[in-house]
Amino acid sequence: MEFSQSASVNTVLRKLSESYGADFNDYVFDELGDVRGHLEILINGRSVSTLSGLNTKLKDGDQVAILPPVGGG
Repeated sequence: MEFSQSASVNTVLRKLSESYGADFNDYVFDELGDVRGHLEILINGRSVSTLSGLNTKLKDGDQVAILPPVGGG
């Protein structure tokens, strides 16, 4: 999937939602259209919460990961 050089994490998530349909959309976004709070979004292994959130701009070669909650004990 190709994106402009100034694409944000939010732009990528929305485009993926268009491409992968309702199952992806329901998994990532809540009923208000916000990213579900239990998901962790990483850019090159760093949480977007330590960057500019969903407005973080991506560069060529960046890797985006969407992680579900992890528990254990």
